[in-house]
Amino acid sequence: MRDRFEGPNPPSWAPSSLLTQLSVEDAEALLAAGSPRTFARGDWLMLLGEPGTYVVVLTSGCVKVLGGPADGRTTLLAVRAAGDVVGELSVLDGEPRSASVVAASHVRGRLIEARAFRSLLATRPSIGLVVQRVVAAKLRRQIRHRMDVGAQPVAVGLARVIEHLGTEYGQQTPEGTLIAVPLSQPELAALVAAERSSVERALRRLRERGAVSTGYRRVIVTDWAALRAVAAGS
Repeated sequence: MRDRFEGPNPPSWAPSSLLTQLSVEDAEALLAAGSPRTFARGDWLMLLGEPGTYVVVLTSGCVKVLGGPADGRTTLLAVRAAGDVVGELSVLDGEPRSASVVAASHVRGRLIEARAFRSLLATRPSIGLVVQRVVAAKLRRQIRHRMDVGAQPVAVGLARVIEHLGTEYGQQTPEGTLIAVPLSQPELAALVAAERSSVERALRRLRERGAVSTGYRRVIVTDWAALRAVAAGS
């Protein structure tokens, strides 16, 4: 299984992702149920409103989950990276896709047809239990996030978003922990549900505290203690 064990070390998957929570045997069974797919940056993995005929288990790279509100603007709802599964909700409940998914980098994954995915969950209940847990965790985080961004200053909400992204999708570099998902300031603003100008001011505060450094679509956590202090409202 090259997607599961490529090279001398296991691949780097997001700590809370589906694949990290499965046993080796279950992870291999899940990946074996699908066919390999690659996506270039900007390729659409799935589109809002279309039937849920498959899921994609990400084995490398990262994607953005996008919503389309009534005013026609695209809103960044979440990011997903290696180890995560996307498209599972519509496959499980039979409803149309509730969001679009686009590759934010070069992405490799396994595309599993809906019938095969549901059959696998039925024949291997241990996978089904983990999928349920992952779906529940996503919903709980969305609820918690909505409560946080509505009740906290923008700097606090932004620090919490960056803390989560750095923990789940961070890569160690000489400068600090690079968030592996390239995000623009408008996309960060969408995640925090704030105006871009407010996010710019909040980023400036985080830089002044030495918590982060930023560049074009680039955020590096340079001081975790300082970042967590802002996230705690200090």
